[in-house]
Amino acid sequence: MKSVGKDSTNPNFLKSEGSLMRKLLLSAFALALCVGGVVAMSARPADSVSGWVIDAKCSANKKMLGNVDCAKKCEAAGSKLVVVSDAGGKVYAVDNQDALHGHEGHHVTVDGTISGDSLHVDKVTMMKDQTPPGK
Repeated sequence: MKSVGKDSTNPNFLKSEGSLMRKLLLSAFALALCVGGVVAMSARPADSVSGWVIDAKCSANKKMLGNVDCAKKCEAAGSKLVVVSDAGGKVYAVDNQDALHGHEGHHVTVDGTISGDSLHVDKVTMMKDQTPPGK
């Protein structure tokens, strides 16, 4: 009479176990590759923008770029600081305002994270050329 269940003396049993193990290992490897890809994509390098720190109120007026006194006065009156990029004049709202204090009106390179029209500043570096555009 044949017994039902696992029979280690049956050669077909070994083949089915090996096949199952191989499938499990391949599935685990594929999953590890997918997880590694997601982690690698999420650890992207910081964005970098070069431009002028100015208050939001005056950001549309290119004549105000580089005007330190105006930027400080408008900021003190409640206007938020923004970064106007050198490339195309795009205006980035800055979500961590404290990172720009001391750079009002300055030409800077900002490293951080851009999300749409918003910028989270990680690092601010003064640029050597502080000559406003058109001057």
